[in-house]
Amino acid sequence: MDLVNITSCPICKTSGNKYFGQTKHNELNLKYDICKNCSLIYMNPRPTQEWYNKTYKEDFWELKKRGRKNREMIKSQLTKQTLWARKISDYLKSLGFQEKKAPNLLEIGCSYKNCK
Repeated sequence: MDLVNITSCPICKTSGNKYFGQTKHNELNLKYDICKNCSLIYMNPRPTQEWYNKTYKEDFWELKKRGRKNREMIKSQLTKQTLWARKISDYLKSLGFQEKKAPNLLEIGCSYKNCK
């Protein structure tokens, strides 16, 4: 997979940001940085647009169809999502956010971008 290294925050353009954590996706270790200025958490390095185009065109929907029928795949995905949500929740608590009985967390991502 071709990766693009992000040298500054995609939102506020601050450079020198720090490592936040990582997750695994299809045997790939995906790493995330956090902006020291605006606290945006973003994948770095991230796959190229060509990789996203190929993955979503050829692999993504097939994996989703199989995943609906495969309990182990579903369990693995839920475990990953729970661990990542816990890490983000812990970070937000460290910033002073108060935990609620039914918290809301918004993860912003486009999943697939088709630019022409």
